Amino acid sequence: MRHIKIYEDYSDDELKDLLGDMRSVGQSLTEEEEEMLKFISQFGGGKDPEDYAEYLYDYYTNPEDYDINTDGEYYDMICYLYEESVSNHLRHAFGGPMSMGTYDRWDTAKIANDPLYKMYLKMSDHYKQAKR
Repeated sequence: MRHIKIYEDYSDDELKDLLGDMRSVGQSLTEEEEEMLKFISQFGGGKDPEDYAEYLYDYYTNPEDYDINTDGEYYDMICYLYEESVSNHLRHAFGGPMSMGTYDRWDTAKIANDPLYKMYLKMSDHYKQAKR
């Protein structure tokens, strides 16, 4: 495997070559993992559950503020991750004169245990190691 490096940066083409080499020896990522790996290259990896939720929410609700093409694959993945791993873990903070204390916006414990978030972290680690 001529593509394995230690402490060197991989270009996108080298990362594709490495994935090809892994497939040739029976070591491959699932289709979902490959899609997540592509997503992480734009979104960034290793975000904690709250940042993960906040970024997905912002990008999902205001893509035009971030120059995100709503017809593209990147936005499709944002929508999928937001709808499947974040939106159902939203905590509603009720305001008003009778409210006391502060409230978290997201149930981060549930996001941290969500299978899609776990895959995001796994592929973040994979991406980070590949970029060394």
